[in-house]
Amino acid sequence: MKTIKKLLLSPYTILFLLCFIPEAVFFGKHGFYWDDWSQIFLHTRYGNAEFWPYFSNSRPTSAWTQILGFITCGTSPVRWHIFCLLLKYALLVVFRALLHLIFPTRRRLADTAVMLYAVCPIFSQEYVAMTYIQHFLDYPLFVFSAYALLRSAGAGKRSHMLLWYAASIVTMIIHCTITEFFAFLELLKPLMLWLYLRNRKEELPLRKTVRYALPHFILFLLYCLYR
Repeated sequence: MKTIKKLLLSPYTILFLLCFIPEAVFFGKHGFYWDDWSQIFLHTRYGNAEFWPYFSNSRPTSAWTQILGFITCGTSPVRWHIFCLLLKYALLVVFRALLHLIFPTRRRLADTAVMLYAVCPIFSQEYVAMTYIQHFLDYPLFVFSAYALLRSAGAGKRSHMLLWYAASIVTMIIHCTITEFFAFLELLKPLMLWLYLRNRKEELPLRKTVRYALPHFILFLLYCLYR
């Protein structure tokens, strides 16, 4: 009984319920909207390979998101919607972990912020799952990249530091292949890193922030030149 109670009161269970219960009312009722239909046409008429020329002018590296979506969900609006909800849940989990790193003494406040985002994510077009699959992939990739950067800076072993830093760089690169909408969020990473190191009472937090954030900033500048 204690195990069941502990599981039900787990932050991960609460976030899962906050993510899915509001959507349960509409489960199975969502359809396809707006740009969804042009993508369905391309998929059914020409196949997934056609997404590469389709996105070549605006987002030349982002076609993989739609290909992944069609491989995973096909043309079922229910599966597309569930896929996006799962990505939203992944975002909530990693966002909570990131806030706990930055504000270790304010975990309850951090949890409240994450729960508020779960029920009121500001983005009012969540139901357009196919068109906005790129957004739902972008969010957790950026947040995990920031989380991995902080973990690398706080790692005790060099091997752990390298693994976390590599994960941070790889997820940043993947994040940057999707859309340009959230690219400038990269500029928040030095601030998050500095807050994290300061709260850990690290010596010379600014110097360490520059050392760890500089490769990310250089990649960001290269991305800006490319786009």
